[in-house]
Amino acid sequence: YPYCKSGPVIEKISGSLTAPAEPKIGVAKPKVIIPVFPGTNCEYDTARAVENAGGAAEIVVVRNFSADALRESAEQLENSIRKAQMVILPGGFSGGDEPDGSGKFIASFLRDAGIKDSIHELLNKRDGLMLGICNGFQALIKLGLVPYGEIRDEMTGDDPTLTFNLIG
Repeated sequence: YPYCKSGPVIEKISGSLTAPAEPKIGVAKPKVIIPVFPGTNCEYDTARAVENAGGAAEIVVVRNFSADALRESAEQLENSIRKAQMVILPGGFSGGDEPDGSGKFIASFLRDAGIKDSIHELLNKRDGLMLGICNGFQALIKLGLVPYGEIRDEMTGDDPTLTFNLIG
């Protein structure tokens, strides 16, 4: 509606839902997975916010000091996502927090076949949710989850991205 100080009063619109606003799978306390990647932070703040809102937070640390640790972390994250209702990717400074590099490690890790399948199952079969904060949101863009709603194996120059503002 246009704004006008002395214009007509706009009447209130009311209505009701025709269908219940609830997910396909109901739980008393939703489980939220918070993966922690090298360079991310605020996972404890995120977990506290989840718990204050009535959820149960589980922090999963992605260990990358060896190939075995990375593989074990991938398996742990996949299994945790399969039991959860939501995944929150916290913020931080992964990849130096540069628009072209930030979120790339997170996106590459989440493209692992098992993790990718568990995320698609969460979103498409269990009405789960994903949230990205700062670097986490950049990873959602680089994965294709925003705007496509699915993890894509490759992004092209025609896909949305976050980058430097060269035109001011």
